[in-house]
Amino acid sequence: MKNLLWLLLFTVTMCFFQLCFASDRSFLTPEERAWLEAHPVISIAPDPDGLPYECLDSDGTYRGISADYLAIIADELAVRFQVVRAADWSGVLALAHSKAVDMLPVVALTEKRDNILSFTEPYLKVPGVLFSTEAFTGVEDLAGKKVAVVAGSVWADLISHHKVDVVVIETEDLRTAVDMTAMGAVDAMISDLASTTEIISKVGITNLRVVKYLDTKIDVRMGVRKDWPELVTILNKTLATVDQKQRDEIRKRWIKVVDIPWWQDSTLHTFATLIVGFFVLVILVVIIWNRALARQVQKRSDELQLAHQQLMQAAKLESVGQLAAGVAHEVKNPLAIIRMGVEYLAGAPDVEETEQEILADMEDAVQRADTVIHGLLDFSRDQKLSLKAGEDINEVIRQSLQLVDHEFLKKQISVTKNLVELPALTLDFSKLQQVFVNLFMNSIHAMEKKGELMVSSTRHILSSEEAGFSEEFHAGMNVVQIRVRDNGKGIAKKEVDRVFDPFYTTKEVGEGTGLGLSVSRNIVELHHGTLQLANCEKGGVCVTILLPFRK
Repeated sequence: MKNLLWLLLFTVTMCFFQLCFASDRSFLTPEERAWLEAHPVISIAPDPDGLPYECLDSDGTYRGISADYLAIIADELAVRFQVVRAADWSGVLALAHSKAVDMLPVVALTEKRDNILSFTEPYLKVPGVLFSTEAFTGVEDLAGKKVAVVAGSVWADLISHHKVDVVVIETEDLRTAVDMTAMGAVDAMISDLASTTEIISKVGITNLRVVKYLDTKIDVRMGVRKDWPELVTILNKTLATVDQKQRDEIRKRWIKVVDIPWWQDSTLHTFATLIVGFFVLVILVVIIWNRALARQVQKRSDELQLAHQQLMQAAKLESVGQLAAGVAHEVKNPLAIIRMGVEYLAGAPDVEETEQEILADMEDAVQRADTVIHGLLDFSRDQKLSLKAGEDINEVIRQSLQLVDHEFLKKQISVTKNLVELPALTLDFSKLQQVFVNLFMNSIHAMEKKGELMVSSTRHILSSEEAGFSEEFHAGMNVVQIRVRDNGKGIAKKEVDRVFDPFYTTKEVGEGTGLGLSVSRNIVELHHGTLQLANCEKGGVCVTILLPFRK
């Protein structure tokens, strides 16, 4: 009997402690409390490197703004949140998509995510910010520029659907995006203010600045698997119990960096006051600065022009080196004929009809050698672009083929020409000859023996798709179209987009500088044309050159 009384007293005491210290969940319905009893453990997948919102330390400790909110929720609901580690944010989204976790503590509502998650009411508002080392005024200045965003983030969705056409570079994490922007690998990056300034402060980066606050503010929510709508309602009710004081304390604990726009900086205001006071001095400084800038711009322009000429000359030297063997062959054979004729004449007493024929052959051979040598000299001579009206593009092609004729013979490559009568153009004969020689030599190197090269020229009216090649063209425009096609091995897909990059070459070391195609495209564009290269459907490489003309 005594033992029974002690047992009853112990049971009453335990119930008392449970009532005192356990969560009463009074703000929940009986059904919601029953649901929690059936789900005492809820798995979550945090962003492993998403401070100040959330992160996982090396020992697996979950920290950040969302961790503080979840601590409050866990205490209120008497549940346990079990952390499932992912490698990066893309991995977090993958876990949510496969229902490998029950909840994402920090996530923004997007159209794609709405298909796999249900969302709570927002408990944070995150302003979007454009960071850069350059003085852009907004997203509108980024047309054609490289912009870094974290793969799978809401900012990636935002910029990919933006009206300004930018080159989106997706990174695996925010630290990589910050590093790429600071080092100039990309022109700018888009993320939220708190996360980015956290990394900038931690790493000690000094050249990044806030360029523009975006109009878009992202509501941070908690995302719950679609088949658990009860948890969304429970979380919303629990978040509503977190008062403003608690929210402010959490925010202050984690967001310590307050970024002040440069135009609101008190130092700038003081400086502006000094500028007004020394207005005359500022005018003099601006004048001196403008003159110095003009001289610097002129200097840079001269350097750019010089570099451009050196680049073109380097490509010429590459082609000339490849043609050296052909020139030697072309000179050697005529000289052999001359030598034979001299020997024959030396043994003949009188000049007869046979001797006259030999002399004629000698004259032809000498003329042939002279033509080849002069053509090569004209081709390699360094000079600025010199446009001349009334030129025949077909003649440029013929003379270019003649320069590389020995290479065709050596590899037994057949040449098919389909050159129709074309209108006279205004062009630089020698520069375009350089383009065609380079294209022919590239085709020769790409083909085995007994290959086939096809060259054609025609008049053409551009379609709307073709007009997109260049701003110089428009649909319905009359152009001269030249096509060069070989039956070589073609270009690997991964290399097609790089063949026009300066110094990029697929040839063996020492066999090319990688400048030929880059210079060739530049020469064509200086003629207001375009040069396109692609693999042919039936193998080999197809090169298309378009040059505008007026009827």
